[in-house]
Amino acid sequence: MSGSARVFVSYRREDTRHVAGRLADRLVERFQVFMDMDTIEPGTDFTDVIRRAVNDCDVFLSVIGTQWTTVEDERGQRRLDDPNDWVVAETAAALRRNAPVIPVLVDANVSLLEQPLARGREADLQDFTSAVPIAADESALSLADVPALVGRFQVVNIKLDKCGGLTEALAMAAKARELGLKVMVGNMVGTSLAMAPGFVVGQLCDVVDLDGPIFLKRDRTPAATYADGRIWCSEDLWGGAAASQPA
Repeated sequence: MSGSARVFVSYRREDTRHVAGRLADRLVERFQVFMDMDTIEPGTDFTDVIRRAVNDCDVFLSVIGTQWTTVEDERGQRRLDDPNDWVVAETAAALRRNAPVIPVLVDANVSLLEQPLARGREADLQDFTSAVPIAADESALSLADVPALVGRFQVVNIKLDKCGGLTEALAMAAKARELGLKVMVGNMVGTSLAMAPGFVVGQLCDVVDLDGPIFLKRDRTPAATYADGRIWCSEDLWGGAAASQPA
């Protein structure tokens, strides 16, 4: 962005006022920055100024802390559910005009950014330095995709539903390791039976995300077990001797 770019800083005072202020102080050194506490003159129509600022901005920064979704009004209702809440209205207005909306996550413990660009745009990430590791998802559909991820992604998210099955997934995991990439196994929503082969791949992975069954109203029996953020698939679930015995 050029120095004439206009940046709108949106935040909740109860949530990230201190961070938003420091962010604005740094940005104003290079850009035109709008932040309600510093920009609106006393006696000015607050609503009109906010509306014009959102309509005129080149970039909309949404500063989001741990209370952004839970802050309540004087009636005990979530402000996020109120269409007239200032933060909700600002964000909605920016989205309606297709302004670039950039979330600034504060104290969110974000440890992984998954597939930030569409498949086919991998080259745009070449040698890009990110504070958070970037994982390839749609960009890693088969073993043939893996070599081209080096220098663009740090993690390969393998999904058996997309790559074709356990054999291909194991080959992808091995190749990713060989190339110095970290490995993750993910899933589409499915029963415990769909998680079991992913559980096998998970033994080679740095990150395991096999939570599909917990979103189902009813899972199969026997089922995978979940405890303390971990999954366990016993032999009677898939492929074991117990499962092959007649009922």
